[in-house]
Amino acid sequence: MKKRTHWTEEKVENYLFKIGADFVSQVLENVSSKAELAKNLKISKSAVSQTLNNPGNLTLETMIKYARAIGMKVNVVLYDKNKSDRPVHPNIFRECWEQQNQPRDFFDLEQQNQAFAITASGKITKKESRFLYEPSDASSGGVMPTLGNGKVISAASTVDERRLPNG
Repeated sequence: MKKRTHWTEEKVENYLFKIGADFVSQVLENVSSKAELAKNLKISKSAVSQTLNNPGNLTLETMIKYARAIGMKVNVVLYDKNKSDRPVHPNIFRECWEQQNQPRDFFDLEQQNQAFAITASGKITKKESRFLYEPSDASSGGVMPTLGNGKVISAASTVDERRLPNG
């Protein structure tokens, strides 16, 4: 039996429309009205409506202008098409970025992922973790990797001990 392809794989125009429609959806989620958007862009409300009603013709330049008008940024993300049989919704990327405390670059990500563990006895130890969440069981001396601010982290690397809190 032949594997069915996702409709965005059939034509480039279909995929452009999907990307544009996702973008329009995000713009509308983040602006109170098209009139406000038009005011911020210094164009007419009808020009905004015309653009948003034709997502297949959005250019990167237009996307950047609209994103800036609502105080946001645009990013284009490449990912392995063999790992998903359909486009990954942009909110997935945004949610993952937010769960990682919104790193701006790999340096920020590395700093946020440096973690230490506090044992049930209160001792600070180095901890390597590959899990998004590792529950603590104080009765058995379990640990919970944190950044020292109570937030559970998702990955860890060796900690610069000079950065550990005193104690």
